[in-house]
Amino acid sequence: MNNFIVGQVTPSMLEHITYGTFIFFGAFSLAGGLFIWWFVPETKGLTLEEMDLVFGATEGLAAADQARQEAILRRLGLIDDGVVEKKSDEETGSRKGSQEHDEKVEAAT
Repeated sequence: MNNFIVGQVTPSMLEHITYGTFIFFGAFSLAGGLFIWWFVPETKGLTLEEMDLVFGATEGLAAADQARQEAILRRLGLIDDGVVEKKSDEETGSRKGSQEHDEKVEAAT
């Protein structure tokens, strides 16, 4: 739509303000470039989850997914930042049960 409007007004602008048309479009292009340079954050090399943080979203699907992925990586031992996770009752209970089973097997042999 923008290109259509520019295409429609450019011939009239060239007829009435001649070379001022190029100054007009040049000034708007320069202003747009400066706006991008100062006000749009750099997003090169960021994941979609990190983009939410750059633009200020602290909750949502991507932020929750990033937290879930970090928790999985910590449990797998791929991230070691000194955080010790607390084992759930199911995990400790199943370990106790398997230890008791191993002790019974050893006692029977």
